[in-house]
Amino acid sequence: MGELTAERLAQIIGAGTSHRRDDDGSSPRFKVGDQVLTTNHHPSGHTRLPRYAMGRSGIVIKNHGVFAFADSLSDCVDSATNCFTNRSYNRICCAGSSVL
Repeated sequence: MGELTAERLAQIIGAGTSHRRDDDGSSPRFKVGDQVLTTNHHPSGHTRLPRYAMGRSGIVIKNHGVFAFADSLSDCVDSATNCFTNRSYNRICCAGSSVL
């Protein structure tokens, strides 16, 4: 492999890698249009769910497919899961008016 030079690093970053995995044929847990509710847990460490989104309801608007779960890759375990986009439809009330 040799020395990691600035040029080689630029090649590696430029080529990129995808964590997309082949679909294993199993049914995803959710489908587009499903109503979902995020968990409301507050671990002491890192989480992929931002705190402002915890305990919020929404609707699945896209299934991006199956991807490796980066947190498990750091432990040398290649576990894959579906990646979804959810849209929250909770309203935030400010001084008597509703804002989406």
